[in-house]
Amino acid sequence: MFKLQQLDRTYIKGLFTLGFARALNNAAPVVLMIYFARSTSDESLLGKISVILAIIAVLTLLSDYGLSTVVQKFLAVFPAKQIISSLLFIQLFINFSIGIVIVFFSLNRDLGSYSILLLIIGLASIFNILVMSYNGLMRQSMAALFYFLSAFLFLLFAFFLNQIHVNAILSLIYGRLISWIILDLIMLWDLHRAQLLTWRYKLSRRVVYFTLNTFTFAMAELVVGHLDISLIYLLLGSESAGNYSPIAFLGKVPSIFAIFIGSPLLPILAQKLKQENEQTVSRFILKITALISSFSLIYFLIVCLFTKVILHVITPTHTSLLDQRIFILNTLAEIFFAIGITLFNYFLAYEKSNIVRNIALLRLVIFGSTAVYLVKIYGLIGISYALLLCYLISLILYAYYFWRRYQENSRFGLEKFNYQQLVTLKLNQNQDGILVSPETAMHSSAGDINAKYFFYVTTKQHNFRGNHYHKFTKQWLIVLASQVEFFVEDIETKTQAKYLITAEKPEILVLEPYHAIKFRNVGQEKMLLFVLCDKVRDPIKPDTFPYFIK
Repeated sequence: MFKLQQLDRTYIKGLFTLGFARALNNAAPVVLMIYFARSTSDESLLGKISVILAIIAVLTLLSDYGLSTVVQKFLAVFPAKQIISSLLFIQLFINFSIGIVIVFFSLNRDLGSYSILLLIIGLASIFNILVMSYNGLMRQSMAALFYFLSAFLFLLFAFFLNQIHVNAILSLIYGRLISWIILDLIMLWDLHRAQLLTWRYKLSRRVVYFTLNTFTFAMAELVVGHLDISLIYLLLGSESAGNYSPIAFLGKVPSIFAIFIGSPLLPILAQKLKQENEQTVSRFILKITALISSFSLIYFLIVCLFTKVILHVITPTHTSLLDQRIFILNTLAEIFFAIGITLFNYFLAYEKSNIVRNIALLRLVIFGSTAVYLVKIYGLIGISYALLLCYLISLILYAYYFWRRYQENSRFGLEKFNYQQLVTLKLNQNQDGILVSPETAMHSSAGDINAKYFFYVTTKQHNFRGNHYHKFTKQWLIVLASQVEFFVEDIETKTQAKYLITAEKPEILVLEPYHAIKFRNVGQEKMLLFVLCDKVRDPIKPDTFPYFIK
């Protein structure tokens, strides 16, 4: 069984391998873009490359967020062959569809350029899914290796091409293209060699629903990330957009930090929730959130003290007071996003992707509605106010939903055994037989029966059954035949209790969530156990988790 200390070590290891490697891979084209722009003194180069990167980001969105998130979350639940191969088939179908659209729009135009763009999108999408498969398989070191290789090969080929007089934009494109071709082939070969790929295609509605929600979140987040410059261009003109763009770009450093923190988190949480209870995971989330908040506070103080120095890295010309204020506000907004990254991963691991989707859509609506109004009133800095407001509200909502969930889990804590777990039933007997009624149990502290589902269990003499617990379902167990010995354990406090219930003396054993149970038939006849539940059994999302009682 996982221990919290082991989870910490696993996360810290992933943090300083996978997280750092992914951040480096994402930062590599940005650093090279700034270097080429400054070395050539071409101010328009930043804008041209930014447009290309934005197009690639939009067209690889489903693999970068939706499908890659699915492969991390569900590899702990579904067979690896099924989930990896299914997502690759989906991505190939998407790439084929994009290709048809690109060929249609490229008629009588430069077909070569469109083909290169399609190839980049396809290779990038496959790379995202494959490298996150290693993360989902809890092989963070391998995923980190491929991220490091991606950044290294990209920089190597891009510098080489630029040195042989290929222009800066083509150097970036071809450098990325060559690195992805090499790494995609290596990963496909490695997964095939490990027998983790198959030709079968199968996805459940549960996975499709999760994918659509994460994709919607990603689309809303991308629109928020690019809508600010578009609105400034439309409302204030191209000159203001040109001044705002590099400052806003530098303000997104906390987002890279959020990727650094969040990369190894989702599969660890998914595996933890599968094997342990939510209270342990919730405490771990609070611990990581506090860590991120501490680092964010330190970084924000550094930004406030050295704003001019930091802005000089990307804007060598004189920076105004307005530029500094915009940079500080945008940095604070991105810090709010970084703090919420652990809660975002928690809800995905818990399969509450609808919460993530709804908050992202609300953030988009708030930003779109307030940005136009604030820009008209305050000018260029109004867009920063709107960005700060929407990220602050989304963080508050994440915290609210998490706290409500945490409080619900905490209800089943140290006080679980403070009330009587057994409720005696009323037995009426005459010459025709017996009648057992629950009048005395209906309003007792432990027996507030509100059943929505029932089943019965049989077992032979001396056979054990059980060794599991439920996270959300409350049960009432009634012995109808034989004698049954029950063993109940609070999985948090490890407190144990033992009950012997017979059909001749009818009683109800109340089993609360987060209580494990095992039982055996100690009578002379076949046991018949009748069970009432307050929740209907969901075969798609079962609420039964193995737990061995010693």
